This record gives sequence, C-alpha cells and structure tokens, in this order.
Amino acid sequence: RRRKSYHRRWVAGVRGGAADPARLGGARRLGMPVGAALRHRALRLQAPPDPGRARRMTGLTLDIPVIETARLRLRAPAERDLDAWVAFNRTERTRFVGGQQSPNAVWRGLATYLGHWALRGYGMWAIDLKADETLCGMVGPWFPGGWPEPEIGWTLLGHAEGRGIAREAAEASRDWVYRTLGWTTAISLIDPDNTRSITLAERMGARHDGDFVHDDYGAMRIYRHPGPEAVATMVAS
Repeated sequence: RRRKSYHRRWVAGVRGGAADPARLGGARRLGMPVGAALRHRALRLQAPPDPGRARRMTGLTLDIPVIETARLRLRAPAERDLDAWVAFNRTERTRFVGGQQSPNAVWRGLATYLGHWALRGYGMWAIDLKADETLCGMVGPWFPGGWPEPEIGWTLLGHAEGRGIAREAAEASRDWVYRTLGWTTAISLIDPDNTRSITLAERMGARHDGDFVHDDYGAMRIYRHPGPEAVATMVAS
C-alpha cells in the first residue's frame, strides 16, 4: 500500500511537467519505459543548439552606408575580401601597418573592422572599383583604443598604387565624416618613413601637427586635416 501511495504522489508530481508521459513524445511512442524516456528527454534538452539556428537568432545587422565616387564604391568589409588581404600580408607593404600576419590574424582583423562599426557607429570601408568590383584597399574614419584622436586612415593593395585611388577614397571618406558625423577636425597617423602616405595627406591639405608614440606601432607623425569650411574652400577653388 505504501508503494501505491508513493507511486500516486510521484505521478501527480510529474504530470504536466517534463516527466509527464504525455509530454515524453517520440521516446514513449517508441515503447521506452518512463525512466528511459526521462533520460532521453534530458539528453535532448542538454544537446547543443543547431549552429544554423543560432546564427539566425543572433545575426547582427550593421547600417554601413555605401559611398560612390567617379570611379569607386566604398562598401562594408566582407568575408569575400579575405583572400586579397591574406595575399597582402605576404608582402613588404605591411611594414607600415603592423607587419605581416597569419591568415587567422587577418580574419580577426577583418572582423575588427566590422566590430569598429558596431562600437563606434563608423569605420573603415572596403574600396572597390565600380567598373569591375576589384578590391583596392580600405579607407575610413578610425578610432580604436590607444589612438589619440579619430583619424582618416587608408591602406592600399599593391595593384591600386599610383592611380589616384587612395586620394579619391580618402577625400570621399573625409567629406562623409564632416557632413554626417559632424566632425570639425580629423588627423591621420602616419609612420615617418611612409613617404607615399605623407605625400597623400599633404595633397589633401593636412599638415604635420606633432608626433605620437603608439604602444604597438611606435613613433608616428600626426597630420591634421583642414576643417570642413577650409575643405569647402579648397574644393571651390
């Protein structure tokens, strides 16, 4: 009699809960005893979620604008850019942007560009030629931890060098931050030996405005860009 009383209390306790035989689903339909069915259900509940479902649930949409110039399209960085940046990181052109990196580190760097957009609301664009969608580099407003001020930064792939692409992209980026973000000034941090970038900054109207020692990149020169009104005067003339 005690067993029957205990059994009745146990059934009352689990009915309608996880152990209710009516809720054990396929396990009970397969003829499993209640105890085995409970273990089966526990395993199902503890199983890791489907990765595809997780991606659908946690996907992040970033509002990254597209900017077009006469020859270029500035768009969000994308995973399809990875091969070009891995190839870039096998060359000596990386000496002014931290040195060569492994493919895994390049992937994380690409993710960092997107993360900057998420954290700051602005960031680097990938530079494409509109004519054939060839990737040419990166450009945009940049202000990671350790930077003294927000800057306009750029990195060009080798095939895009000497074609005016960097200036066209950098000026479009600067116009966007002045017009959209309301910046009244911007700098560019440049390695003292990077003569091409120094020349570009000076052609954009920027002037040497002191030096800065970065914890990771060492000594750098600060080039300060003209403000929005001065840029408008330069364009008008």
